[in-house]
Amino acid sequence: MARFAKIVHLPPDATVEIARELICNLDPNGGAMTLVAYKNLNPTLGAMKEIHRRQVDAGMTTSLVPSSVDDFIVFLCAGNDKLGNSAKYEIPRRRGLWFLHGLTVMKANEVAQRSPERVRSVVDIWVHLIACSRVLRNALEHNVLWSDEEKSWFGDQDRPFSRVPTERKAMEWCINLAMPRWLRDNGDLMQGLAQYCLADMGSAQAAAYYREGAASFRESEASMNDVHRREASMNDVHRRVVRMRANLAAKYEEIAADIASGATPIRHSEIVWRNWQDDDWKS
Repeated sequence: MARFAKIVHLPPDATVEIARELICNLDPNGGAMTLVAYKNLNPTLGAMKEIHRRQVDAGMTTSLVPSSVDDFIVFLCAGNDKLGNSAKYEIPRRRGLWFLHGLTVMKANEVAQRSPERVRSVVDIWVHLIACSRVLRNALEHNVLWSDEEKSWFGDQDRPFSRVPTERKAMEWCINLAMPRWLRDNGDLMQGLAQYCLADMGSAQAAAYYREGAASFRESEASMNDVHRREASMNDVHRRVVRMRANLAAKYEEIAADIASGATPIRHSEIVWRNWQDDDWKS
């Protein structure tokens, strides 16, 4: 707990590097647990901020609910220390630990968004978490740490894991619904993922995967253009989405060409776990 507690007092560059070391050393199951905690933090923090506001409005000055990432880190560290090592408190202790991992990722995101020189380290964090996301369904299916409501990010009530049914879909979920939006078209992130796919699938399948992705973005872009031509309207948000998809299609084509030509080096082979098997991913 001491390692997490000191994060709130470190300078920004040290905070991000500690977060990178902590997250990138997690095994796949640990990365999956971190993602569950991370996705549940925004609603949790939102509710806590509202309670904190009401406490302040009522004139309370002590026993205030945490209202920031730093306050929540300190609160959880103190709470976990009080639980001790008794087996009776294993579940709340483990939940607290994963929430601390999620808060660490959140804090690193905040620092990198303000400091471009820290983005590369946060890219490494998210490439690792995307790789870990492949085990989400298996890690959560019979997991008792999280409630059904906390698992609802991954599927509907009648189909609990419909958003992460396969390894590939789980990675897509992580990229589109967990990772910060401002990172999606980051060049370093794309290169890191390309290296991961190349190491895991081989050049032929990796190139095919990126070509399929480019085709999907182009199809989506064309569909949006058709809809707005029929409606004779396109607002600024829609224009940005269309441009983003066109740019992603072009970048995916470039990556596919690089992989096919051997121009994409493998710099992150250490994150590949070849014992993972998934027919959908390998096909």
